[in-house]
Formats: sequence, C-alpha cells, structure tokens
Amino acid sequence: MLTFVGYGWRGAGKKGQDTSIDTGDRPAAGKGLIESVEEAVEPVPKKGDAGNYIGIWLPKEDGSLSNPFTEDGITKPVSALSGILGSGDSGGPAWIKTENGWAIVGINSNGSGNAAYGEKSWFPRISHVRGWIEQIVPNTLFTK
Repeated sequence: MLTFVGYGWRGAGKKGQDTSIDTGDRPAAGKGLIESVEEAVEPVPKKGDAGNYIGIWLPKEDGSLSNPFTEDGITKPVSALSGILGSGDSGGPAWIKTENGWAIVGINSNGSGNAAYGEKSWFPRISHVRGWIEQIVPNTLFTK
C-alpha cells in the first residue's frame, strides 16, 4: 500500500480535482495499492520510457471500472483514503510501511488526467538514486 502526501488541488473521484477547494498551505494524504512496478532501463534510452517507477489507479467504489494495469488487480478502493495525485502534488513523498517503520519509495510525479475515477498516478522510484541521496544526506537509512 502506497501512502503519498502533497499540497496540490483536492477533489473527488467523480469530478476529479476541483480548483474551487482552497487548501491554503495544508497538505493532504492519499493511499493506493501499487499495481505497476517498472524496472529501470539501462542504459537510459534516448527516446521512449526509461522505467524506474511505480503506478497506482483510482477505482470506483462500486467496482465498475476495469483495472488498467492487470486483469488480476483490484477493482474497488483498498482504503477510505484511496486517491491519486492532483496538480501541485509533484515532488512530495510516497511512502510504504515496512516492519521497521515508514520508508520513502518514490516521489510524486504525474497522472493520466484530471485525478478522476479510472485515472493513474506515477511515482519515480528512489532506489535508482540511492547513491546521490547518500551523498546529500549521509546518515540516510535504507531498507532492503
């Protein structure tokens, strides 16, 4: 289960993000089941997808939408806090809970539309930039 935090637009699945909801400087969190894990492509291609990201989607409560990632995946929300990214959420952390506590696994990046039912969100994985993180924050702890 992925938990992500951002300062972007709020909304609801039926309408998507709603710019009339004033959030000020208050962050919001959402949850989503990781349905897609793309490994990094080495060497990085000059064109096309370089991989290294995880994906979630926002199903409807009634289960009426097909899972866009896999036939065996979820078709109903996994939490009352299920959501996806909205405009302005980019750069925030995406966490998973491990047996040793919370771990950042990705960075809020982008989505497939207006943050409505059936749409997807993507989170680049931090595993590929571990060396850089260790240089910037030498005492960072990583899990396996």
